[in-house]
Amino acid sequence: MLKRTHLIFILFVLASCAVKKEEPARVTLQPIKISAQPKVFRLQPNKEIDILHTELNVSFDWQKHLCYGEEEITFTPYFYSLDSFSLDAKQFIFNKITLTKNGEEIALTKKYDDAVITLFPVKKLNQFDTLKLFINYTAQPDKATAEGSQAISDAKGLYFINTEKKEPYKPMQIWTQGETESNSNWFATVDKPHEKMTFHINITVPDSMTTLSNGLLKKSIKNTNNTRTDYWQMKQPMSAYLVMMAIGNFEKTTDEWRSKEVSYFLEPKYHPFAKNIFNHTTEMLEFYSNKLGVEYPWQKYAQVIVRDYVSGAMENTSATLHGEFVQKNDRELIDNQNDGIIAHELFHQWFGDLVTCESWSHLTLNEGFATFGEQLWFGYKYGEVAELKHIHKSMRQYLSYSQRDDDPIVRFYYADKEEMFNRITYQKGARVLNLLKFSIGEKAFYSAVKNYLENYGYKAAEIENFRQEAEKTTGQDLRYFFKQWFLRGGHPVVDFSTKIIGDDVEISITQTQQDSLFSFPFQFRYGSEYITIECSEKNTVYKIPNVANQPHIYPDPNGIFIGEINNKTTDDENLLSYY
Repeated sequence: MLKRTHLIFILFVLASCAVKKEEPARVTLQPIKISAQPKVFRLQPNKEIDILHTELNVSFDWQKHLCYGEEEITFTPYFYSLDSFSLDAKQFIFNKITLTKNGEEIALTKKYDDAVITLFPVKKLNQFDTLKLFINYTAQPDKATAEGSQAISDAKGLYFINTEKKEPYKPMQIWTQGETESNSNWFATVDKPHEKMTFHINITVPDSMTTLSNGLLKKSIKNTNNTRTDYWQMKQPMSAYLVMMAIGNFEKTTDEWRSKEVSYFLEPKYHPFAKNIFNHTTEMLEFYSNKLGVEYPWQKYAQVIVRDYVSGAMENTSATLHGEFVQKNDRELIDNQNDGIIAHELFHQWFGDLVTCESWSHLTLNEGFATFGEQLWFGYKYGEVAELKHIHKSMRQYLSYSQRDDDPIVRFYYADKEEMFNRITYQKGARVLNLLKFSIGEKAFYSAVKNYLENYGYKAAEIENFRQEAEKTTGQDLRYFFKQWFLRGGHPVVDFSTKIIGDDVEISITQTQQDSLFSFPFQFRYGSEYITIECSEKNTVYKIPNVANQPHIYPDPNGIFIGEINNKTTDDENLLSYY
């Protein structure tokens, strides 16, 4: 009876719990609409006009964040006669526009959509005409609508820093960031990398402030209203995105290399540390000029550090702009020197500035080379181990990124050009250049690079141009190499294993990736001997004599392999292996 009572009690409790338990609220999910976006092949934009020279006068309203500009563009049409032509000019207020030929004004009308202005002359413009377009305007960079990317977080082009002085310990500055196509937020131009021009700029600022721009400072004129106008002259052609300004209370430190000025612009607090912050700059200029066989091409080399920068650094022609993380005192530099970023941006002065990628699809001709340039510097300055560390670090970065995206290095399908700034373009691009150097030989590689720089200097290029220069140098057909590594995505994944068969050690390299097979050289070190095997099959087997002392086997000792290695030699108890 007692047991029965207990049972009834337990059932009552359970029933009570069940009654008290509330039913979970129902959540109605909205249906997800999935639609395949059509792929867009990114053609290089058609060239309507060739800008020969841009002359620019700018001044600023520091509080309203406005740029007042007067611009004269000298240009000529390309082959076809033109009824109209367009310029990139984002969020401008146009006060006056005139077009002249041989001093005679040509009437025109315009259409403007807040991003591109299209001009319609009353008579056609012909191939051999040289014309001048004058524009008086107000630029409003804070109204920019374009978004940035992971690499470049904003796209206003022109930035006003701490102009309301709300942050007492932060200096007031103006600086620019043109890449990818943001400089058209403060001057009208063809804002595409393939268009190159010479560029002169007059910058009017408070007399207490320092300016920096491309080329040489030719003169400074003090005005009557406590302002000063600095005239900067760039005589060599460059792309619009490489035009720069930096304005602030900088102190300048001057160095010299081969009779060219090398200078560093810093906040006064960091002025005493300038040559340590930018340590090795002149040595890098010498090393790269000798290595490439092409002397540093610009009139000067300057570096400036600014506040609140929207990226890491920018290789503006002859004047690199760095974020404030580069600005350190001597104590901080002991733990974290700046060699990597200084080498990267300096190498850009050849790859990106002297020869510019023709479109963003070919960005690796800028960024892959610059990342490769870091590797060269570390090898030269700090030795083989430092170079191998850099190689393996960049490979790990690429392989990590490839888990979510492993598109081709050179690609023509993308949603936004900003997507090209990734570890495929940078790190994998550098690794492919390193592999090409190994494949055709170091001497042939640098001969091809020298020819590429000389034949496309002050011009734009695409990956095929570099391939052709390599083929002219070597006499080899390199189409397969370039197609596989630059125009195809993915990478090989291999099992590297060994076993002893009689008097031999059998080396087995098996490709296991789901994608189709790759063709590549695979190198390993056995004792003191370096052995390279050409692999193009699913499984490649190679035999070497077994030696009594059972030496280590090191796969990929020089970091030439691009992909993943599953080192299975650790399974063989008869061989000492590399971990």
